Amino acid sequence: MRYIWERASWPELYWDSDSILKLLGMARQVQGILIGETEYFELKMQADVLTDEAFMTSAI
Repeated sequence: MRYIWERASWPELYWDSDSILKLLGMARQVQGILIGETEYFELKMQADVLTDEAFMTSAI
């Protein structure tokens, strides 16, 4: 694989916007799913900590 600046056509760079936007849209969707799962995991961890603290406090 060559770097883009190593190609003979480098000065006349062009791309297919429709293809790029489709791929970027798919990547953004997956990113949103991962962010949602991360936020859920963080909330679950906080809930677990609060539940553990409640049980330990009631044991006193």
